[in-house]
Amino acid sequence: MTSPARGIVDPGVKSVIAWLQELLRSQLAPLEALSARIVALSEGCGDGTSAPVLSSRLLDTLVVAVRQTLRSSELAIGHGFIAAPGIVDGLERYMLWLQRRGNSIDRLRLNFDTSDLDAYDYIRMDWYTVAAARRLPTITGPYLDYSGADRLVLTLTMPTVVHNHLVGVVGTDLPASVTEELIASQLCGIKPDAVLVNRDRSVIATNSPRWMPCERLHIQPTAEISGFAAAVPLDDWTGWCLGVSSTATP
Repeated sequence: MTSPARGIVDPGVKSVIAWLQELLRSQLAPLEALSARIVALSEGCGDGTSAPVLSSRLLDTLVVAVRQTLRSSELAIGHGFIAAPGIVDGLERYMLWLQRRGNSIDRLRLNFDTSDLDAYDYIRMDWYTVAAARRLPTITGPYLDYSGADRLVLTLTMPTVVHNHLVGVVGTDLPASVTEELIASQLCGIKPDAVLVNRDRSVIATNSPRWMPCERLHIQPTAEISGFAAAVPLDDWTGWCLGVSSTATP
């Protein structure tokens, strides 16, 4: 679902919006496929009245599929499944996450011992909590993933639900700099200055030196603010909005 645009939107901007929507929806497809695999593995692991309990050995069979997704993706640098607490037998936390670094794709190993102050407690992370609470896809960032990719990333996550029980989220990391360059190249095809921001007003990409990536605007772009001719929200789950200026940078 997409909120209506505000202001006058010319055909060039509409074309960029359509391209952005397709870019993001294409990144959801591998998440839907992985989530479906997990749902299939969960069949027979519960009675339907309570959350299924899965074995780590069973979930580890997904490594091949996750690795193949990363190999076939032009953008993704991380992909996998993050379990809800207590879903994996004998483990309070469980993550099946593979990362691409150069030509290598390896499994990420983190400290999940919640009694340790240095533990990576993912259930407190926005990319987990928002998807889990809303039961909808979400996109988080750009943010510095210091415990995982150790770089600025955008993280797409989607809840995996079995018999109305949340078993975890599936996710994909995209490198923020590469994604920004890709989107900026499209924005440069329109004449007005334009800026793409997330729900926290942080700049994702722009075609103008008036804004910098990761800069936080004082307020979300709207057609009522002086200097913006239009504001075009993307699909509601993204929280993204394209602000189109009434002028172009000389």
